[in-house]
Formats: sequence, C-alpha cells, structure tokens
Amino acid sequence: YRGWDSSNSLLHKVLLSIDALLGGRFLPRLLGQMTQFYPKQLVVDRLMGYRAQNFLQGFSKVDYFTVSGHKIKDNCRVLGIDEGKITVTGNPNYDTLSHVRKTIDTIERERFRENLGIKNNSMLFSFFLSPSSFSEAQRTEVLRVVEEIDAAIADACFVLKFHPKTRKEDPVAFKSNLESLVDRLLIETVFLLDEHNAHLVLASDYVVQKQSTVGFIAMLLGKNIISYNLQDTDYEDDMYKVLDASVHVESIDELRAVLRDIRNGDFVDLKGKRRDACYKFCLDTCEANKNISKVVQRHFDSQSRAVKVT
Repeated sequence: YRGWDSSNSLLHKVLLSIDALLGGRFLPRLLGQMTQFYPKQLVVDRLMGYRAQNFLQGFSKVDYFTVSGHKIKDNCRVLGIDEGKITVTGNPNYDTLSHVRKTIDTIERERFRENLGIKNNSMLFSFFLSPSSFSEAQRTEVLRVVEEIDAAIADACFVLKFHPKTRKEDPVAFKSNLESLVDRLLIETVFLLDEHNAHLVLASDYVVQKQSTVGFIAMLLGKNIISYNLQDTDYEDDMYKVLDASVHVESIDELRAVLRDIRNGDFVDLKGKRRDACYKFCLDTCEANKNISKVVQRHFDSQSRAVKVT
C-alpha cells in the first residue's frame, strides 16, 4: 500500500472493514489483487463518487483509450479493458524525433558534444537516471557500471543525466564518488525537454539504462543501449529485460564481456530487436498526435451521424 507506514495500522484495519462491508468494492483491485493507493486520497475519491475498480489508466469507464504500442494493448485487454476501446497510436511526446533525426548531421553532433565539453575522439556513455532519490544499492550499482566502463574503455566520457525531481544531494554524492574522472564526467540535473535528450542520445556512442523511459527515444533513434540489472533495487529492475531492445547484463562478467565486444568492434546488431520493441511498446511514427486526433474525430463523426438518423 503506497504511502502507508506502521502508524497507519488502525487506518488499514478500518479500510479493510469498509471494503468487507461493501463486498470488496471499496479498495482498488486488479485481477483480484489489491493495487497501490494513497489512503487519504482514496477516501476522498470514494466520498466524491469515484468508483473506478482501480487507479490504473483505462479502468475508469472511458470510451476511448490510446496506447503507444501493440503489446501494451494486449496487456490492457488481458487485464480486462474492452479491446474495442483501445487504439494503438504511438507516443505523442516523440513526434518531433523524426525532425531531430533528419536535421542532426555529423557536424551538429560534434558541435553538441563540444558544447558539453566532450572530446570528439572519446567514446561517450550517457546514463539517464530516473530515481528521485537513490538508495545505497542504487548508487553502488550505477557507480560500479561506470567504473567497469572506465576500466575497459580508454578515455571514456560519461554523462549522468538525473531526473529533475532528484533530491539535490544525490548528484553531489555521485560527483564526489567519481571525482577521479575529472573532466571526463558531466552531471546534468536540469530537464531541457525531450528534444535535448534526443540530441544527447544521438551524440552518445552508447546509452546506458536501468529504468528510464529515455530508452524509448534511443530505440526510436536507432541508438545502441546497454542495460543492466546487477542489484535488486525494487524499482522497475526488469524494465529493459522486458523491452528486449538492448544488450542486457545481469552480472559483472556479462558487462565485461559486452565491454570487450565494444573494444574489439564486435558489438551485436540490435536493429531487429529495436524494431520489434518499437512495435510492441512505442510505435516508430511521427504521427501519434494525428492518430489520436483521428480517434477524437471518429467520435464526433459518429455523434453527427446519430443526430442525422434521429
């Protein structure tokens, strides 16, 4: 139960009792299992008449539900959302990526790297780090991956791009732990929109990921991804294993083998995996907004025809 601690045990019992009295219709559920919620918000929502079976997208009696990929549609159908309501459109946030891809040439890429302070003859590994706060396990895991890359790839450069909501002390701690990299490390903490992230992805030789959705940008832009799950952090650890669009490592030995391949010029071709992952999770299209508009237009067209028939 998200947001609960030991002081809420009485509230927990009260909510369970209310749920029992109402025949299991008070607490949010999915496939018979209770889902995460905030107790106070739940009570307010129920008192105000909000009766969705849970707080996941698509379960609030919507008529139209758009998703970014075909596998997501399949998942929603299995979970109980009417398939007729679901349309695969792609992700409207990424419609501009095709423009970025077409306009960024080698000169622009070199200029972008130069502005970041990255030497053009250095190999750049960019980490997009999504946690808003880092546990010791999370910090240790990232540091270990950086250290392994640094040991294997001569003069490797690193960008650590933090989520804008990350607490201020975490980037400072990372910088302190990696001070031996000196001018080969850049820490970014400000969100400069997805277009900047796209430029950084294109400027990088490899995108290194654990959970961040920036991996979708890398997939769409055809950039190689190294993903890792070296420690159980209880934070979307298997995201990139599920996406299957990267070279995924789950041990130091596997990471070292990948780095040897990079050093020897034998990095695996991921084009097929990226294509399949885009189809499943984030369509490679620059018309997601247009596709969503078509769903809206079809609604009004059907309403207009109904009025004429009446």
